[in-house]
Amino acid sequence: MLSRTVLFDLDGTLTDPKAGITGCIQYALSELGYQPPDANELLWCIGPPLKSSFSQLLQTSDDTLLEEAILLSKSAR
Repeated sequence: MLSRTVLFDLDGTLTDPKAGITGCIQYALSELGYQPPDANELLWCIGPPLKSSFSQLLQTSDDTLLEEAILLSKSAR
C-alpha cells in the first residue's frame, strides 16, 4: 500500500527556518547595495510577508524596489 503524507511546519516546530529566511534576506539586501543586518536582528522577518519586511528594512514603499528585493531573496535559495 502506497502512503502519501504531507507535513506543514508553520510554527517552526519541526525545522528552524532562521538560517534560510534570514540568509535570503541578507543576500537580497547585499545585492541591492545595502549592508545586511546580522541574522539575529532579522528574526522579526520570520512570519510576516516579505514585502512588509523589505519595506521596513529598506524604508520604502517603492513597489519596484520591493519586488526586486523579493525576487533576489527567492533566487538565493
